[in-house]
This record gives sequence, C-alpha cells and structure tokens, in this order.
Amino acid sequence: MVTMEDDEKTGVLANSPVGWAEVFDRAEEFSASHTANLGTRTMDILHVAAASVLNLQDFLTFDKREAELAKKVGMTVRLG
Repeated sequence: MVTMEDDEKTGVLANSPVGWAEVFDRAEEFSASHTANLGTRTMDILHVAAASVLNLQDFLTFDKREAELAKKVGMTVRLG
C-alpha cells in the first residue's frame, strides 16, 4: 500500500503550506465575482483560491462548477 508519505518522498505529492488569510481574501473575491453566475460552493471556492494563492496554473477537478471557477480565474482545467 502506497502512503501519502511515500508520495511525498517520490515527489508525486508536495506539501505546500499557504497563508490562510490570503486564501480567505481570495475566496471572498472569487465568491463576490463569480458565485451568482456559477453557483459555486464554499469548499470549491476555497480549493480554487488556495490553488490561486500557490500560483498554480493547472487545476484538476471532478466538479464542473469548480472547473468553471478555475477557468474564470485563469487556470488551465483538467476534468477527472
């Protein structure tokens, strides 16, 4: 069985701490700008905001609304 620790050691998974105040500020901005049109939920917004704060360009999700938000804020989206 492969563990998260194994994935960290091999580089498959990276531990990337974020500044939560910045994530919440970005989430508030995304919510105000896009939620009325997209119907995004709180956890979707926080997920996209955290990725944005980390300056990630590629975003993988299984959720269509989350994907639309990520696209709106400039990320390349890959639906799983």
